[in-house]
Amino acid sequence: MESLIKFGLSILAALLAISIHEYPKAVMAVFLGDETPRYTGKLSFNPFKHMDPIGFILLIAQNVGWAYPVEFNANNFKNKKLGTIMVASIGIVTSLAVAYVFVVIYGYLDNPMYLDGYSSYFKFFIQYLIYYSISISVFNLIPVPPLSITKMISVYSPRTYFKLLQYEKMFHVVFFLLYFLGFIPIVVNAISSTLFILFT
Repeated sequence: MESLIKFGLSILAALLAISIHEYPKAVMAVFLGDETPRYTGKLSFNPFKHMDPIGFILLIAQNVGWAYPVEFNANNFKNKKLGTIMVASIGIVTSLAVAYVFVVIYGYLDNPMYLDGYSSYFKFFIQYLIYYSISISVFNLIPVPPLSITKMISVYSPRTYFKLLQYEKMFHVVFFLLYFLGFIPIVVNAISSTLFILFT
């Protein structure tokens, strides 16, 4: 029964981590003048609006996964380059900031005064939320379209970005090959675990 409860809590943590990462992108894009996220239904904190089924399952199974990226049209921004950087980076920044906030909360729960049956489950939930938030942020630094880092690359090096798009299908094949061979999960989890330890 306890393992089932913890599994359910890990799913809830993953859903929340996805919304925390993707929703701010939609808000930022709309704030900067692009209504694309509203038209595509992404201007919502509902995780099911952002969830990619395969990415979500792998996030639960391997602690490394992804969501559907928020689409935006940088041509609608007053400052195209700055707007692109702000939208592309806000998800990573927000995820890491929220992770840190919950690290502080987790620290309070370590106080013996709060140790009871319910707080132990809450601590488990927070641990997963912190880890998933960090993992999603690290994962989005992989230079494969349409992950966040590639949007930033488009600003600093348009030529490199167009090359990434030109060979996007090939990059996806290589990416999934490396993922299912275990290389990407090992690397991302190693970095995420290190950050998790540093945070906590």
